[in-house]
Amino acid sequence: MTMTAAVLLGAVLTIPFLNGAVQFILDGIDPSRIDLEARSVFAQMGLPTGAEELGVGSMIAGAAIGLISLVTLVTLIGIAFRRQWAREAGIGLFTAYAIVVTPLAISGLVADPPARNAGIGLMVGLASALVVVLLALPPTSLAFDLAELHRKQGGED
Repeated sequence: MTMTAAVLLGAVLTIPFLNGAVQFILDGIDPSRIDLEARSVFAQMGLPTGAEELGVGSMIAGAAIGLISLVTLVTLIGIAFRRQWAREAGIGLFTAYAIVVTPLAISGLVADPPARNAGIGLMVGLASALVVVLLALPPTSLAFDLAELHRKQGGED
């Protein structure tokens, strides 16, 4: 049960990022899709705001987010099949997500004015930490150990 909850929560957290990666790549292909708010954020950070530069930046962001999301989805599939490597990778990935996202979200919440999506970021960070807890719980560990033992006894890979 804890493993299933971890996989479902992990998927709920990952799929929107995969969608965001696709949107970034589409923005890179057609920079006219990039809205004025995003252009102003680029300008505030001192980054170029020309169409070509925004397109390249969007493609890079899309590729990076997409790659991380795909690695996470592969890990979640491994967890669903009770592979020990996937459980360990999931603990590492979601710990990293929680460590990065939670402090950023908190800083966004205490900013004046608070950042628009900081509350969502805090929920993502805390949900990532919850995935780690679910994967580290003894019932989850036992389920993986039993699956590994079954594979060894049955001769399955």
